[in-house]
Order: sequence, then C-alpha cells, then structure tokens
Amino acid sequence: MLYVLYFNEWGWEEDEEQSGNILGVYNERAFAENDLRIAKESNTHGDYFIKKVEINKFYPYGAY
Repeated sequence: MLYVLYFNEWGWEEDEEQSGNILGVYNERAFAENDLRIAKESNTHGDYFIKKVEINKFYPYGAY
C-alpha cells in the first residue's frame, strides 16, 4: 500500500472548476500526516486528503 497526499483547490470564480494536485506519495501514513500538517499551514484555500492506494492496481474511474 501507498499513501497519497492530495490537494483539491477550490475554484476562485463562480462556475470555475476545481483543480487537484498530488503533493506526495508515501510508504508510511505517518509521513503523509506530517506533510499534511505542513501543507495546511501554508495554504487553507482547499481540501487535503490522504488516500490509501493499492500498488499495481488500475482505477478506471479515478475512484479509490
């Protein structure tokens, strides 16, 4: 298993789409949680998630 730190930025203008970014990939959740804390301190205009991902698995719709 891997842990992905993901950031979903809110759109600034009405009807503007949101955008997402992978901020890091980790082999231990503790490392992801540490960087999550740091990321939240630097930018609060969006949502952060830590997602657990299986290695060598294809997600056809992007859902975990």
